Amino acid sequence: MRTRRWIWVLSLLLGVPASVRAQAVTGSLEGRVLSAQGEPLANAVITLSGPFLQGTRSAPADARGYFHFPDVPPGEYELRLAHIGYQPVVIQRVVVALGRTTRLETVTMTPHPVALEPIMVTAQGVSLDPTHTTVGGTLDPSDYTGLPGDRDYKSLITVLPHANASTRGDPVNVGGSTGLDNQYYIDGVNVTDTRDASRATSLPYNFVRAVEVKIGGYEAMYGRALGAVVNAITYTGTNDFDANVFGFVQPSALALDPRVAPTITESGAISYDVGARVSGPVVRDRLWYSAALNPRVDQVDKEITGLGFFPDRTRALRFAGKLTWRTSATTGLELSVFGDPATRDGVDPLPAGTTSVENPDALLNRQTSGGVIGSLRATVTPSPSALLEASVGRQWDRYSVDGATDVGRSTEMSIDYVTQSVGGGYPWHQYDDRGRLSLMARGTFTLGAHSVVAGAEYEDALVASDFAATGIGIIIRADTALYLANYQGFNGRFHNRSPAAYLQDSWQLSDRFTLNAGLRWSGQFFTGASGRVVQRIPDEWQPRAGFGWQVGQLGTQRVFGSYGRVYETLPDNIAVLFFVDYAYILHYYS
Repeated sequence: MRTRRWIWVLSLLLGVPASVRAQAVTGSLEGRVLSAQGEPLANAVITLSGPFLQGTRSAPADARGYFHFPDVPPGEYELRLAHIGYQPVVIQRVVVALGRTTRLETVTMTPHPVALEPIMVTAQGVSLDPTHTTVGGTLDPSDYTGLPGDRDYKSLITVLPHANASTRGDPVNVGGSTGLDNQYYIDGVNVTDTRDASRATSLPYNFVRAVEVKIGGYEAMYGRALGAVVNAITYTGTNDFDANVFGFVQPSALALDPRVAPTITESGAISYDVGARVSGPVVRDRLWYSAALNPRVDQVDKEITGLGFFPDRTRALRFAGKLTWRTSATTGLELSVFGDPATRDGVDPLPAGTTSVENPDALLNRQTSGGVIGSLRATVTPSPSALLEASVGRQWDRYSVDGATDVGRSTEMSIDYVTQSVGGGYPWHQYDDRGRLSLMARGTFTLGAHSVVAGAEYEDALVASDFAATGIGIIIRADTALYLANYQGFNGRFHNRSPAAYLQDSWQLSDRFTLNAGLRWSGQFFTGASGRVVQRIPDEWQPRAGFGWQVGQLGTQRVFGSYGRVYETLPDNIAVLFFVDYAYILHYYS
């Protein structure tokens, strides 16, 4: 029952690779400052400012002249360098990307005993990430707002290398894995479906500031996926009020020709949605807000021959809200809430082997999906060389299917293979409450040439499921002399509790060479319907190693490689199907 894969990523890539960090909601910035004689300027004061920071941040250069800003929200910034006896330097348009480390070119300061206006410098447009060895990519609104495709952030990743839309109905395939091997995160919270990983929380790209995709070569901080780790962050408020209103419509004239199905014909397909996003300050430089709302309707009319037209309609409400609070100069809190509850009134296709319908109740159903996710993240910077983070996330998800009418919910479906007809009610019901509790704590420490990350995670993925055939089950007339009733049913609560711990070191041996090494441990503990732990996978040891070597002109080209072992966190479906009292009853009648 254990899924395990060795991932070898040894990429000799010359160019500009994109290195990303999954489960991250920020990036980082680093650089070096020297005197005109090439000597490190220890204790130079570097100040970072920008619209996505509450106030400013400052950090001193170390004895080697290096400075580092962790936990920087994605965006464009201004950097100011100052040292007694030297002319100040201001670097403008410094871009920090989600999950990436931005390395600036070495800054040289000119000595001068009197105060002068600072030297203005514009940062390079493209910067290599010198630290991480991840294969993947990062997208921001300038990359996807003009694309004529699905507006769900999860579908955007098909524009990146190694990502392809699947022809088999599963989510996007990345790096040779199926879509069921992916893990999806929003604002640092795992939002992948806990039962079978076939879906994840849906948000329109109008709510999303950046999306990152990581395939392999990642450090010990990350795991759980054999496919891609897809990470999105929603908008955060700033000191300036901002509003965005949008609307989309696809009338039937722009829809594809309807799918041909026996007895059922589609017509009048239409979809539309409107939305708005607002953000701004509650208290400038202290408390910001952002809120977004997007209702959506998709509908097509389906004609059942001889019975009339019935709407197949989906109504969804997608929303996102965030409060960002700078409680002190060294402490911050961020509360994020978002969700995608949806309801569908559906019309099913005919069961295989039938060509006619006696009454519509057998095909009409009501489905619910989606839910609400909340997270709280805290950061503390007790010193410029230390960052402490902690977060808690909770996912509530509802999935249900049942008949849409009283007859459908109370009457058994009947299938007559002699006359090739179907009638009666809807065949079954399913009520699932799915969710996840996520906890995380970690520290990042800059110790000379070493950047060390140590942390722990815990996830409890839950499925509470009730499934049963209607009445005594589907009544089948197999031939003129044989009838049978097929009943299936089960119910229970199922868990996969998964702790993890890791230690990672990034060692900057020189301006050109960085060595990474780390170790991750995780375990999986499945609980069946009995309430007992019924399957243990306790030995998931995962070593990681990698290197990055900048050749030629600094910041323009790089050779990197990595090795790692990764374990996939299995969805709860393995427990739902195998660790439960499952009733399967066949009644035969002459």
